[in-house]
Amino acid sequence: MAEKKADITVSEYLEAVRSKCTIKPLTRTGYETCFRRIVADICSIYAGSKYGGPGRDLWLSKVNAVKLIKITPDKVKDWQTAYLNRAGLDPLSQRRAKTSCNTTIRQARSLFSKKILKAVSAVVTLPSPLPFDGIEYEPRQSLKYTSQIDLSAAIQGRIRSTFGAST
Repeated sequence: MAEKKADITVSEYLEAVRSKCTIKPLTRTGYETCFRRIVADICSIYAGSKYGGPGRDLWLSKVNAVKLIKITPDKVKDWQTAYLNRAGLDPLSQRRAKTSCNTTIRQARSLFSKKILKAVSAVVTLPSPLPFDGIEYEPRQSLKYTSQIDLSAAIQGRIRSTFGAST
């Protein structure tokens, strides 16, 4: 039996997940992308383009080399706060930022689900606490439509304009 790896990197953890878990490739890629985005922001890794071209390989190698123990819940919480602060004061931008932040955390956290942790625990030793331990989602805002129109005033205005001001 092979010895469990300790003090692993992001790349080693993701490789353990790939080898020990049966997650659909497209789903796993989404989870990995979100996790790498958080890691890169926490560690201030901005080398070239993370989306394509020669800079992507450099960016990816730097993110993959980060030790998993460096990604603590406190740093994830700081990332979450910074992400939300970049939205500014516009309510629409804030709502979009909360939704995007929650989605990113939810997908990245999925790589640390109980099922996955159980599967990879045979080959790697994970840090404690795990990166997303105790991280809360931003509260969802209601998307229910609320009218800004005063219907009774609108009706009264229509009646007055039709019958004149004498009514």
